Amino acid sequence: MAMNKKEFDEILYDYSKKINIFERINKEAYLLDMKYIFTFKEYSIDDFLYTQENKSLFEIVQKINDKENMEAVDKFIQEKKLEMDKLKKFINNKNIAANQINIHQGELTEEVKKEIEDLFFDFCQKYHPAVKMKVSKQEANLYYNLRQAYFEDNFAMLDSLYNEYKKAFDVISFNESQYIEVAQYYYETSRGTDNQIYKMKHEYPLVKENVFEDELSIAREKSELRVHLNKLKEANKNLHKDIINLYGEDINLI
Repeated sequence: MAMNKKEFDEILYDYSKKINIFERINKEAYLLDMKYIFTFKEYSIDDFLYTQENKSLFEIVQKINDKENMEAVDKFIQEKKLEMDKLKKFINNKNIAANQINIHQGELTEEVKKEIEDLFFDFCQKYHPAVKMKVSKQEANLYYNLRQAYFEDNFAMLDSLYNEYKKAFDVISFNESQYIEVAQYYYETSRGTDNQIYKMKHEYPLVKENVFEDELSIAREKSELRVHLNKLKEANKNLHKDIINLYGEDINLI
């Protein structure tokens, strides 16, 4: 059955709205993650590092207990050290970003926030890769830069990049022979997007939103983090003892 331009434009508009909602929830998750790291940095950073080291040490202990070749074990240890170095840089960069974003968030007015959302919705309707279906490598790279500015609520950067990138983006355009195929793609993708949105709303960091309701909630979260971190440190101490007994020397990854 044929589809006319008016019908297709309505479908395209509704789908771009769905993609915009999906991006906004991703932004909410990103900003909440930054807020969580900033608020609980005295626990969250160590929690992350001890969790990663404990996991790696446990894997090393398993390899030794499984009587693996010691040369292979040594190689695995070096790989884990390199991996941990990358993770330390990653969490350090997140901490720096969290500090910067926390300062920036306090400076935003409701008017500026609305301008940011309106500008990004305009982008979704005209240029978003998920709506266009097919983009060049250049467009994909530019999109991720623009998306990061949107996630950080950096209006000046978002506005500047958008005006600059318009020249590089091809406006969304389909001919009549493509309407049915594209509409079907939008329908199928939309269901997957709904599932992703549902999943995001039920996992970290969005499940931590109620932690910031009041000072009591924040204090409670700090207390729980402190208890969890102490358990990680105790497990870490025991793992280091196992490493010394099995490997002959300690292995420090953090």
